[in-house]
Amino acid sequence: MSKFEAQIHAAKAYLLQTSVDSSSNLYDHLSECLSKILDERPQNAVDVFERVSESVKKEKFQPKKDTLQDQEGPSAKAKVAELQKPLFEKTAADQDVEGEEEVAIPFPDLMDNARYFEQGRIGLGQEETFRIFLALKKLTQEFPLASARFWGKIFGTEADYIVAEAEYQE
Repeated sequence: MSKFEAQIHAAKAYLLQTSVDSSSNLYDHLSECLSKILDERPQNAVDVFERVSESVKKEKFQPKKDTLQDQEGPSAKAKVAELQKPLFEKTAADQDVEGEEEVAIPFPDLMDNARYFEQGRIGLGQEETFRIFLALKKLTQEFPLASARFWGKIFGTEADYIVAEAEYQE
């Protein structure tokens, strides 16, 4: 083996050393960069070499996607839950009522009525009925109402509408 061949083997061995930080080697990286440049054949290869090198590194180090961890954002259910969260929080009026005896509620027991509808296989379901009950309760706490009751649900093309009938106190 000539001195020149020995130098080439030594240089290749040096380029094949694995990096501690990236667990890659310079020889493979340069090979991929040159291959990409030869495939694309840009006008100014010298000027775009750094960008090509950066894109090769980014392609190589893309994290593996895991269906259990990768979520683009909050799901539709999470968004609805966030919107409805204030309905489930206790207010000052709720805490005052706990110590006292029963107070006259200005709206009928919606859950009891819904149970009768469910026995007839019609109705909105327990979850939706309970959310409507909480919304009516919040409505009566925020406004001086003599009475409030659930009237019905209208199914719209863009959204559904819950209709409540209420009467202000005089």
